[in-house]
Amino acid sequence: PEQSRLKYNYTSSNESVATISEYGTIKAIAPGKTTIRAEYKENPNRWSEIEIQVYAEKGSMYTVIFKDDDGKILKTEAIQKGKDAIAPSIKDKVVNGNYYKFIGWDKDFTNVQGNLEVTAKYKLELTVCEVQFLNYDGTVLKTEYVQKGNAATPPSNPTKPSSEYYDYVFNGWDKDYNLISGDTVITAKFKSVEREVEKYTVTFYNYDNTVLSVQEVKIGKDATAPSNPTRPDTAEHHFEFIGWDKDFTDVKNDLEVIAQYKEIIPKQNDSGCKKDLSIVVVSLIALVSVSFLIWKREK
Repeated sequence: PEQSRLKYNYTSSNESVATISEYGTIKAIAPGKTTIRAEYKENPNRWSEIEIQVYAEKGSMYTVIFKDDDGKILKTEAIQKGKDAIAPSIKDKVVNGNYYKFIGWDKDFTNVQGNLEVTAKYKLELTVCEVQFLNYDGTVLKTEYVQKGNAATPPSNPTKPSSEYYDYVFNGWDKDYNLISGDTVITAKFKSVEREVEKYTVTFYNYDNTVLSVQEVKIGKDATAPSNPTRPDTAEHHFEFIGWDKDFTDVKNDLEVIAQYKEIIPKQNDSGCKKDLSIVVVSLIALVSVSFLIWKREK
């Protein structure tokens, strides 16, 4: 080969169709198209491309047809002589209520040497399966024995008792029962629907009838008390919140709940007069000041 050819890098876009050597020699591999590219090593921006088509040698390509056992064509493939065909994906099937298991193909399709028709083969299986239908709580509603591949027959739609706040509506089964392929447990499904229940109004008031909270409470439920309220002190009294005037749990009617306070009266002195702490403090300060002045004069 001329050494000048080594000045280029050669590539093939599809080497399963054709390859090219470092000297630029092209070798056909299989029928198809590919693009050959040559790049100048010293300046990759200088390049050239050409698309080539590789044709099969006359008489070297064959057709392989894959069919189902009923004659339906599943796949048609053009195969080069001596190559292997690739079978389509296929599953077991049910025909007229009978279960047929796919067991392979009727002939070999490797090393193809001519046109082929390959047909799927099945085996009838008479397997009996146990099917159980359960209610939401695991209660067995029905047990049935079904031939593999057939459909089971569900029982009448089951029910689920209502709870305090919800009714339950049957919403089908958790598995398909139209094509049984083995022992199966099928459970009923239910949709919850909130019931219309009685509600009552619970109103919390402060001592002066100020509304602290208004709540809609379902029958039998508890109201929620607001934060502890307060009551201003007077010159003669202090008030301490001690709770509410009635119970507001297990509500069964409208309620008005009023805050309750304990009245605290300051202690009285021996003469029967109420002690005023501020007066006592001022008096002490005055007494100390007078005592200091007397002491100072005596000095």
